[in-house]
Amino acid sequence: MNINDVKEFIRRLNLDKWKLMQTDLNDLVLFKVKYKYTDCIYMNLGKEETCVRYERVFDNKYVHMPIERLLISRNIIKKENDFSKHIIEIINKEYYL
Repeated sequence: MNINDVKEFIRRLNLDKWKLMQTDLNDLVLFKVKYKYTDCIYMNLGKEETCVRYERVFDNKYVHMPIERLLISRNIIKKENDFSKHIIEIINKEYYL
């Protein structure tokens, strides 16, 4: 997948409070900051497959929690259509843990 195409696709979505950041040549992060934690979607784009990790990172500096990071889902996606469906599903769904 082309990273510029993915960035353009993500910009067209209704991101509400999600922010997009490119961290490396083939890596993107979507994140949404909340009071006690930050929801992060890490995307590592390869030529044939894309790794998508959805994690919740807790702010232990101000709110002392027994956990620092929680992996909610990790998927290896080989089709662009499946990638877009998965990203839309994560953005539109709220995970209450």
